[in-house]
Amino acid sequence: MASGSRRTRLHQYAEEVAANPGIVARALKHVAYHIDKVYAALPSIDEGFSDTPLAAGSSAIAVPDPCLFTVTHSAAIAFVEVTLPQNRIPATQQTAQLITVNNPNALLGAIMHRLQSSSQGMFSAADGVRTYQPTAAAHVTWPDANTFWRIQSSFDGKNFNRWSAPVRSNP
Repeated sequence: MASGSRRTRLHQYAEEVAANPGIVARALKHVAYHIDKVYAALPSIDEGFSDTPLAAGSSAIAVPDPCLFTVTHSAAIAFVEVTLPQNRIPATQQTAQLITVNNPNALLGAIMHRLQSSSQGMFSAADGVRTYQPTAAAHVTWPDANTFWRIQSSFDGKNFNRWSAPVRSNP
């Protein structure tokens, strides 16, 4: 560079990297960490693959925190209302702080729900189990008189969290 010419920011960065080669590795780890957080919240972006530089291999596909739900019946019609993890009302102030820190579904990604109904709480084939197609709707209505229900949730519609404990519908 000729004397008196203006230095660009790129030249400044090149000098910093030359003086401290570890700065690039730290910057890449920092960026990779934040990209992993985005992929964990929205796994469909990269089909659930998370390239964590600090761990061997890929991480598990992220699934949402459990969703709460209620079911009411009227004339053999089931009305299901789902509460997303980010919309839960915490029982205590301490729980509210934990939810804020852990930030369930921080990017407000769409959550798919798969519901099952059964005449008994065991959900065996003999109990008339009905499984419904995944839906992102928070309010669903189905012609179903079964009294026990459970829910699974997923960000991508393929990888679901565990079935919830059976919930008895309200008449």
